[in-house]
Amino acid sequence: MKKKAFLSAGEAARALGVSVKTIQRWDKAGLLPVTRTATNQRRIAAATIHQLLKTRGRSLRCAIYARVGSAKQDLMGHLTRQVERLQQVARERGYQVVALIAEQTSSLNEQRTGLKRLLTLIDQQEIDVVLTEELVADLLSMVTVVAGRLDGSRAKRVRSCVANALKDCLKAEEADGTDRENDQTPA
Repeated sequence: MKKKAFLSAGEAARALGVSVKTIQRWDKAGLLPVTRTATNQRRIAAATIHQLLKTRGRSLRCAIYARVGSAKQDLMGHLTRQVERLQQVARERGYQVVALIAEQTSSLNEQRTGLKRLLTLIDQQEIDVVLTEELVADLLSMVTVVAGRLDGSRAKRVRSCVANALKDCLKAEEADGTDRENDQTPA
């Protein structure tokens, strides 16, 4: 197989163990030097990817966020199994787990201490990657609850936007070939 000088965003993402969206965010933030093709597609120099892998030792700082909605699910071992699955993904991708946040709370609870801690880690740039299951669905549920507090046509419009966003996320998961158990949200 011929070695490529430049990789597509998808190839670079696979090499680094992150999502294509992460590559796009790094490009937008100026963290990754990217060349654009004539058709405006991202191309990343293979040397840049190899350098990142060497300097980082493939150990991106990772936070694991696991949540179950009820004490019954916790007692049945769902939370423990979720943590184990996410830790396995972190090991497979070579991530350095710097925070493990596990909580038993409703996805509609706006006062989730674990989620607040996760957002603080992201804000303080103490992590590079978040591994979680169903975080997008949780956040969309919270938006839906807030929209439910609105009145009339505004609430209907917001609920419609949330439903469309959820459909888009599911389509993107199918297109990427990822599933909810290996979903990650880049920090």
